[in-house]
Amino acid sequence: ATGATKSQIISGCYERFVLGHEAAPSGSDDPDAAAAFSWTQRFAVKAHQGPVKCVKSKGGLIVSGGDDDCVRMYDLVNGKDLGTLVEHEGSVTCLDMYGPAGAARPTHLFSGGSDGLVNVWRVKDFKILSRLRGHKRGVKSLAVHQSGKLALSCDEDTNLCMWNLVKGRVSYKNKLGSALEEIALGRGHNRYLGRMRSELVVRDLEDPEVDSVLHPGQGKVLQSMCYPGSNYAYSGCADGTVQLWDLRTSARSHELKAHARRVKGIAVPMDLAGNESAGPSGFQNYFVSASSEGDLKIWDARMLSKDGEEAEPLGVRQLGVRLTCLCAKEGSVEGAAAEMEEEEDDESEKEDEEEMQRPAKRPA
Repeated sequence: ATGATKSQIISGCYERFVLGHEAAPSGSDDPDAAAAFSWTQRFAVKAHQGPVKCVKSKGGLIVSGGDDDCVRMYDLVNGKDLGTLVEHEGSVTCLDMYGPAGAARPTHLFSGGSDGLVNVWRVKDFKILSRLRGHKRGVKSLAVHQSGKLALSCDEDTNLCMWNLVKGRVSYKNKLGSALEEIALGRGHNRYLGRMRSELVVRDLEDPEVDSVLHPGQGKVLQSMCYPGSNYAYSGCADGTVQLWDLRTSARSHELKAHARRVKGIAVPMDLAGNESAGPSGFQNYFVSASSEGDLKIWDARMLSKDGEEAEPLGVRQLGVRLTCLCAKEGSVEGAAAEMEEEEDDESEKEDEEEMQRPAKRPA
C-alpha cells in the first residue's frame, strides 16, 4: 500500500458547474504493484450562468470565476455557499488568493476580468479593498507573490504589469512580443513562468540573466501549465500530451500522451503522501491532468520513462462534461477550521468587552 492520503481536485466546465472530486488510493494487496487510485465525486454546484472560466482553492475556501461576470465562493470547512461577488463588468478570467506564511486560511482574494480590472478583496468579510487599474484590455491571468507585496498580471494587449500591493499601483509595465495566456510565480524566489500559445518563458523579476524560452515542439499549441515548485513545471497541449520540464536546464524531461484531446488543466495535489517534497526525479510523485473531453487522470511521475514507452494512469474518472479549468486543494481544511473558530472566539470576546464598556441604562 502507498500510505497516500485523500486529495481533492476542483474543476470547472462549460456546463456551468464547479465540481469536487476526491482521489484516494484503492489499496492493493500487492506491495510491488503500482498504486491505484479511485475517484469519488464530493460535490457539484451549478455555480454560474455561463461557462466557468477559472477555479482556485486555498485553506478551505473555493472560488470560481465565470462568463457571467461573477465570482462565486464556497466554504469547504462547513460545506456552505458563501455567495457572489459582482464588481466586474465582464467575464472573470483569473483568480488568486494570498495568506501570510503559517496561516491556513487566505486573507485576500484577487480577481481579474475581461473589463481590465484586478480587484482585491478581504476574505474575512469579502469587502472590496482596491480596484487596480493598469490594463486597457482584458486581464488574462494574475499571480500574487508569496510575500503579499507584489503581483503580476497580463492582458490581451500583450502587457505584463507588476503591482505594488502596498501602494496599490503599477510599479512596472512591459509590452511583450507575444501575449501571455497564463502566468505563475515560483515559490522561494522571484522567478515566474509564462505560457504563450506555442512556448513557455521563464524570467526573473530581479535578474535579467534568467530569461529562457521552452519550446514544446513543432506545431504544438499549449493549453495549460502548472508550476508547483521552483525548478520544475508541467505543460498541457492541444494534442493531448503532457510535458514535464526541468527549468534548471530548460530541457523537456518527459512527455506522455495523456489524453485524446486538449489538456485543459494540470494540478499537483500537495496533500498526497509523497508529494510534500519533490522525489528523486525532482518532480512531486503525483500529478493530475484533465481534458476538454471531461476525463480526470492521476499519474505517477516516477513511472514515466524517457524512451517513449507509454505510461498508464493510476486512476481515471470520466465526468461527462467539457472541462475548462482545474486546481488542487491547497492548505489544510482542518487548520482553516481551527483559525475560523479562533476568529469567532475573538469576535465574541470583543463583543462582550464592548457590552461591558457600555454605560448601564438607568431604570425608568
